[in-house]
Amino acid sequence: MIPRILTLFVFALLLFSCGNDIEEMKNNLNGYWEIHEVEKDGKLIKAYTINVKVDYFELNNDSTGFRKKVSPNLDGTFVVTQHQMPFVLRDNKGALQILYSDNGVTHEETIIEASAEQLRIENDRGYVYTYKPFEGININE
Repeated sequence: MIPRILTLFVFALLLFSCGNDIEEMKNNLNGYWEIHEVEKDGKLIKAYTINVKVDYFELNNDSTGFRKKVSPNLDGTFVVTQHQMPFVLRDNKGALQILYSDNGVTHEETIIEASAEQLRIENDRGYVYTYKPFEGININE
């Protein structure tokens, strides 16, 4: 009897611990992210070593937010444009989707992972973009 209960407990633990928790992913999305690589069908398409632009995500409590490209300066500041892509996050059966709407054009992406160390987003064409947190260089320090 005990082995059966133990097996059931281990199975339940594995089932509920798989994948990223939606709320945890939401909490990790905010901030500056630097593109690291792009893959499709498990094959590396491009690896990035230096980036002149960084993606900035800002998420509000109501699951709305925006994404914009910023250019880091050597003094730790950013050149910021006025353009930003508004979005809404949606939990679609355990998958966290980003729904963009910009000037009448809509598209969506799926967040595969959003941890403190990595952000992985898949677009509707099957490309997976892997980001790492941006660590700027400040020459004034």
